Amino acid sequence: MKPTEHTFSGTASCPICNSRGNHTAAFEASWEFLGVHYRYLQCSNCGLVFADPLPDEPVLKEVYEHAYDYSYAVRFNRLKKIQAYHRAWRLRRILPRGASVLDYGCGHGYLVEALRHFGYNAYGFDVGYRPDTFAHSQFCFYGNDPEIVPIKTFDAVTCFHVLEHLRDPRSTLEKISERLVHRGLCVIAVPNYESLGQKFRGTNWVWLQQPYIHVMHFNAKNIRYVVDRFPGTIKKIWTADRWDASLYFVFVRPVANRIIRWLHIGKDIDQFHIVDEWLSILGAAASYAINPIHYFLKSGSELTIVISKSDSRLQR
Repeated sequence: MKPTEHTFSGTASCPICNSRGNHTAAFEASWEFLGVHYRYLQCSNCGLVFADPLPDEPVLKEVYEHAYDYSYAVRFNRLKKIQAYHRAWRLRRILPRGASVLDYGCGHGYLVEALRHFGYNAYGFDVGYRPDTFAHSQFCFYGNDPEIVPIKTFDAVTCFHVLEHLRDPRSTLEKISERLVHRGLCVIAVPNYESLGQKFRGTNWVWLQQPYIHVMHFNAKNIRYVVDRFPGTIKKIWTADRWDASLYFVFVRPVANRIIRWLHIGKDIDQFHIVDEWLSILGAAASYAINPIHYFLKSGSELTIVISKSDSRLQR
């Protein structure tokens, strides 16, 4: 759904730092859903970009049961799997082989599958508003209650692209903490609002989406407010590009798609998606070459934070 242009500011309380300053509109636009106009405000204190109003649970349930586009993961299923194996391969740097891992927000379970391929004792959990859309795995739990996942069980919990969908990410992190053993690792990834792609694409940035889907957008500063109640120590924070928000996707793919259509390479929609997918794989691989620059400039599309659990409050 495309945004409607407006001009406004707001004084809603920031859901992360609780500041009630005169927050500015992140965009001169609003998105309508079920008769309510949602907008993005940017906190004048911590820089968090958040939905105003915050969608409540019945609205989120309606979104994910009837309005969310689940076909995206199916269309780009090969890329999703490649990404999962790439993530699992990178996790080998910080997790010993054989460690128990929970992927919180596992979706189709691709990361669980990849981790098991590399010798990890991996399981997944997802709320699953539409469990029929997921490729079920015997190693994944689906349901509204995370209590079905045992506590103090896992050496590590991954939480990739989950927190931005939630109206209360801190409570989810508390549930994650309960499922980690002492000194267990929590690896979190969210879209980076200060990425190069967002700065150039604005409301057309692939990871902006609507305020009732991506409820919050974080940067390297305010993500610390989110994890401040997590008992442990921040080990590392960095940014990097990912395939579906790489510089290829931001700058080249729109032009490439027009050329594909002009040349009639994909005469039907399935052929078009195949060509588009393979170009995306090559383009993402090329754009990953500049990830070292993103690391230092904090301009990559994805922000990752690693926390080691302890019995004390978070040490920054």
